[in-house]
Amino acid sequence: MSIPRLPLLGLALVATTGILVAEYAFVPSAWLVPVTIIALMAALLRRGTPALLVATASAFALAHAWQWRDTPARYWAEQLAPESREVRIVGVLTGQPEENLPGVYRATMRVERWNLEGRRIALPGKVVVRWSTPNPPRYGDRWAISGLLSRIEPPRNPAGFNAAEWWGRQGVFLELRAGRDSPSRLLDRDQGSRLRHTALGARAWMLHTLGVGLADAPQIRALIAGLTLGARDREADEYADAFRRTGTYHLFSVSGLHVGMVALLLWLLLRPLGLSRRHAVLVIIPSLFFYALVTGASPPSIRAAVMLSVAFAGFLLDRPVSPANSLAAAALLLLGQDTNQLFSAGFQMSFSIVAAIFLLSPPLQEFFSARLRPDPFLPRRLYTHRQKISSDAGHELASTLGVSSAAWLGSLPLTIAVFHLLPLLAIPANMLSVPLAFAILAVSMLALVTGAVSLWLAAVFNNASWGLATLLIGVVEGTAALPGSYLPFPPGWMQPAAQITVFDLGNGGAQLVRTREQAWLLDTGSESDFRRIIEPSLRTAGITRLDALVVTHGDADHLGGAVLALEASRPWRVVDSALRDRSRTRNNFHAAVASSGRGKSLALPGDIERLGKSTTIRILHPLPGKASRQADDQCIVARVDLEGFRVLLMSDSGAATEDALVRREGDELHSDVVVMGRHGADLTATEAFLRAVRPAVIVLSRADPFREGSDEPALRNRLAATGAEIFDQEQCGAVILTATRHGLEVRGYLDPRRTLLPVR
Repeated sequence: MSIPRLPLLGLALVATTGILVAEYAFVPSAWLVPVTIIALMAALLRRGTPALLVATASAFALAHAWQWRDTPARYWAEQLAPESREVRIVGVLTGQPEENLPGVYRATMRVERWNLEGRRIALPGKVVVRWSTPNPPRYGDRWAISGLLSRIEPPRNPAGFNAAEWWGRQGVFLELRAGRDSPSRLLDRDQGSRLRHTALGARAWMLHTLGVGLADAPQIRALIAGLTLGARDREADEYADAFRRTGTYHLFSVSGLHVGMVALLLWLLLRPLGLSRRHAVLVIIPSLFFYALVTGASPPSIRAAVMLSVAFAGFLLDRPVSPANSLAAAALLLLGQDTNQLFSAGFQMSFSIVAAIFLLSPPLQEFFSARLRPDPFLPRRLYTHRQKISSDAGHELASTLGVSSAAWLGSLPLTIAVFHLLPLLAIPANMLSVPLAFAILAVSMLALVTGAVSLWLAAVFNNASWGLATLLIGVVEGTAALPGSYLPFPPGWMQPAAQITVFDLGNGGAQLVRTREQAWLLDTGSESDFRRIIEPSLRTAGITRLDALVVTHGDADHLGGAVLALEASRPWRVVDSALRDRSRTRNNFHAAVASSGRGKSLALPGDIERLGKSTTIRILHPLPGKASRQADDQCIVARVDLEGFRVLLMSDSGAATEDALVRREGDELHSDVVVMGRHGADLTATEAFLRAVRPAVIVLSRADPFREGSDEPALRNRLAATGAEIFDQEQCGAVILTATRHGLEVRGYLDPRRTLLPVR
């Protein structure tokens, strides 16, 4: 395959190379400017292919350096917000605001003016704004908002969403948080792109129309909206896990599959109306781009719209169209608009699947076709009528299997990287679910068309979509429930023998204790913590089901996500404290446990559970009937014997618990690592406790040490006197303790420092 025959493919490859050079080689922009100019002049004067390729590579490298590494927005972010500071900004919302909490919105804003420390500064750029307002904002609003400006921080926990990189790829490096009492004012409406306003208005009308008649089925309604328009709604989250495990989660993201379906539906609709092929094509091409815009203008949808438009243009001009050149044209268009698209999972998934279909589906189709022929040695003209029917059916099946297998192979690397599982039944699951998704999309389109005339007719079609969606859910969940439908990745044998992760949740708390045999989760943090941090971490670690969920006490910042953990992680058992409290969060959790049918046991001092060959967990506190005035001193305190190393997990325990442990355990309290409680400094880490534990490593939480009137310097002095290595989560984020053949390795997620406690 040569570049002259596939010129756009060659240009796309060198453009990608240039972006990668700018991303990883750190070539200065000052070098790229003259190289680009000289290569471009050489290409224009001599019209040589090598000069054109060099000019393309250097131009894309320069564009990426300016969009990511050397962007003025990054520079001003470093200058304006080395630390949080109060500012007032005036700007226009560039995205449709999302309502995260009732009355609390998040949106991107193009800043027109900054008011910083009494100075008005005209600096263009974009920020993420989070503020509270009773008036729902919308795209194109001009607002004046005061709040706390800070840099968007990287994740502090394993598998945490990297908001800093995700927003940075969009040219956003700063975040403004405005409290409920912070002044904010709507200045103007209807700024921004008229086309975008039209698309958002059309999207809102479509979402409303697709929900007519489905008020009593919010989950199904959310599923239909996701399949049709790519709308994300938490109501459909309960089905997400089954779609991930069957490799069909791509149905929720508007991609080439959806755009191709829309093109086919429009063709089937327009041709019977009497339009010629050429006129039908002229209607379909802008319709595809409008559909891509309405659904969010994602890279897969734009890629598909460009590819199909190129194919249709070839049809109009009576010119053959190369699929590879069409794919390359789409890549050049997207990367020319934003080079950061190359590093998005959607871009990579979309192009890898299409490339795999182009390259692998023909040989795979031939492979399956050869095995589905009635008689491979008999010419088709000698087939009987039954054999011809069988041959035609086998050909269609071979074609479907070939495309599905190629798409599965193309998506496999990213599926493993993103979802951390290997969907073994993805091919049959997609063969069953894709036709159903197409039917739902077709019926939903009919609902939208008829909804413009009569909402009653839209409701009829929506209820038909409800039936199809229910069948789709049954197919996906049934496939996911089959033994061996998926494999967690990485598998257990690739995991460390034993490991403890102390999550950094601020004022909340959670620890994951895992071996190759079992996984125990001690607390879940808040509901938000579990969704954003804990659940992705479990999925990344290949943990699809917990062996035990331990509830140390009833505080919402430790127990708030426990109900979600019951649903998502399906623990075999629940371990609860022997002491009771009256917190609403705990009562709700007990009700959820009772309805789930999970086994529940009480944690009693002296209880020992084996988690692996050389790993046990022992309960040290609390004693039954020994309730404390301080609720946090009713916490479960556990000690993990991790491959011969002792790790003491104090949860939220304070001085009263420490004194009780010293009296009962004495020298047996000695531990190599202690994860301190989250009380104020004057209520924890007593000298007697530290003398009894004699830790080599101390882990401090990021909780506010002054929330209970503490003496921070006194705490630091007591801890320093122990001679232990201190891992402060304020600086290091989550702390990971891993048993290796050399000893116990302790490291902070944000800290390159490593501490190794050698094998004794």
